[in-house]
Amino acid sequence: MTTNWHDFMTSQQAQTNSQHITVFPTTGNIQDPLLLMDLSHLGLLQASGEEVMDFLQGQLSNDIQQVHTTQAQLSSYCSPKGRVLSLLQIIPYQEQLLLQLPLSLLQTIHKRLNIFILRAKVTLTDMSDQLVRIGIAGEKAIAILESLALPVPATPQAVSYTSDITILRTGVESSIPQFQLFANAHIMQTLWTKIAPQATIANGDVWQHLNILAGIPTIYPVTSEAFVPQMINLQALHVVNFQKGCYPGQEVVARMKYLGKIKRRMYLAQVATDTAPQIGDNLYAQENTSGQGTGKIVDVHYNQSNKQYDMLCVLDIKTAENHNIYLNNATESTLQLKALPYLLE
Repeated sequence: MTTNWHDFMTSQQAQTNSQHITVFPTTGNIQDPLLLMDLSHLGLLQASGEEVMDFLQGQLSNDIQQVHTTQAQLSSYCSPKGRVLSLLQIIPYQEQLLLQLPLSLLQTIHKRLNIFILRAKVTLTDMSDQLVRIGIAGEKAIAILESLALPVPATPQAVSYTSDITILRTGVESSIPQFQLFANAHIMQTLWTKIAPQATIANGDVWQHLNILAGIPTIYPVTSEAFVPQMINLQALHVVNFQKGCYPGQEVVARMKYLGKIKRRMYLAQVATDTAPQIGDNLYAQENTSGQGTGKIVDVHYNQSNKQYDMLCVLDIKTAENHNIYLNNATESTLQLKALPYLLE
C-alpha cells in the first residue's frame, strides 16, 4: 500500500492490520445497493518483457493469447500433479499484464514463477504497494460509474479505460455487478471522495463474499494444492483451455476430462451454526466412516441478512446428491445446497 493511500485510508477511519490490509470499523452487507471497498487484501504482480506472453502461456491453464486491451482473464497456476496452487486474475494494463491473487499467496507464487523464467525476457514485479485498487459493487454500481463519466465494461472479464483509470468487471453474468478500479493514489483519492458519500464502505472480505455467491473460488495458502481445476468448477468458469499447449499439470487435468470422471465438484451452500466454519475445514456425511471427510470448505463468509454462513465447498458428488452434509461431524449443522449462478458441464 502506498504511503499516500495509507494516510488517506487512515483519514477515512480505516486501520491497517498486521498483514498490511485495510480494515474499516463498518462491515458492509452484500445486499447494500452500493458498496465501496479497498482491495488491499489482493496482491499484484506486473508481468512485462517481450517474451511474457509465451512464458505465461507455458505456465497457466488458460489461453493467455486471448487476453488483449479490453479482455481480461481468470486463470490457474497448477503443480506438476495438476493441483491448483493459485488462481490468477490476468488484467491488461498499460501494454503489460497484471496478475492478481491473494496477498497471502503472492510471495510464494512470485518466487515459484521466477524459478521458471530462466533466460526468458520476462520480469515479474510486485506492484501491490504501488498501484491502488478499489472495488465497487451492488445494483447501483453501474449508475455510479456512469455518473462519474467512466466507461462501464459490459460483461464479466471486460476491461475499459480512461487516461488514468483501468476498470475491470468481475463476477459472472447473473451475479451482483462487481467492478475493480486500478489507478495511482492521487486519482483514487479523488474517486473515493466522490463515491463514498453515496456508498456503504465495506472491507475486502465483503468482496470475497460476493465472489462466493458468484460461485468463483479463491485459493488461499491453506487450500493451495488441495484441488484439481475440475473440482472447483474451473472448466465451467472458462479458466481451463483444453486446446492450448502444455503447462504444469496439463496432462493430469486433460486426463480427468477425456479419460476420467470427476467424483468431486464445488457447491454453493449455506449453514446455520454458532461456531464459525473455516476455510479448509473438512465436511462430513453421516454415512462417511473413513474419518477423512467427504469434502472441504473452499471459501466461507457470514451472511448478516439471514444469520447463516455462505460457503463454496468441494464435495463428493454421489454423497452430496444422496446424503446430508455436516460441519465437523456435528449433525445439527446441516449444509443447505444452493444453485450456482452458472451451468456446469
